[in-house]
Amino acid sequence: MAALIESTTLPITALYAGLLSILFAYLALRVGLTRASNGVMHGDGGKQDMVRKARVSVLLADTVSMHDLGH
Repeated sequence: MAALIESTTLPITALYAGLLSILFAYLALRVGLTRASNGVMHGDGGKQDMVRKARVSVLLADTVSMHDLGH
């Protein structure tokens, strides 16, 4: 039973790492496009839409780290 668990740990970790990387890339793209459309280079420019999108991206980065995926 232990061998089965050990043999599936890496593929499951890789799957979740890949899926979360795609999600993070999507959120980063949304922030970048919002920055471009609002002409905001730094900060949030006082735009609530920018604040919300940037906050979602940062929360993902804070709560999901590659270190946590491995344990």
